[in-house]
Amino acid sequence: LQQLMIAVSGSFSVVLDDGKECKTFRLSKPDQGLYISKMIWRDLKDFSEDAVCLVLASERYAEDDYFRSYDEFYREATP
Repeated sequence: LQQLMIAVSGSFSVVLDDGKECKTFRLSKPDQGLYISKMIWRDLKDFSEDAVCLVLASERYAEDDYFRSYDEFYREATP
């Protein structure tokens, strides 16, 4: 799954983790987006009161396509 996140309104932070390195991005402009490639753990935080997050995804939602545990993700991301 690939995603594009956009702060349509307000702002929030996105923490991206590939199992080796973490980076934090602040989204606050509706004309800018953050591309997230496959096998990246993401955590959204620090939402402003008026925040609206738009996510465009490359695939339809499938429950079995998601890691629900960071430990499980980490084992797959760093064999």
